[in-house]
Amino acid sequence: MFRKINEKAIKIAFSSTIISKESFNQSLQSYLGMLKHCKGHKIKIILRKYVL
Repeated sequence: MFRKINEKAIKIAFSSTIISKESFNQSLQSYLGMLKHCKGHKIKIILRKYVL
């Protein structure tokens, strides 16, 4: 999961088009929703530390 987020961040940084804040937020909410279905509480805390 962190690999996908990192890939997206790199893609944003080096692309000529920047995704909107809304699009990034939708992706983030999708990952956070996925974490609700597993034991991902620690991952969620780490992710929020990096993003928020």
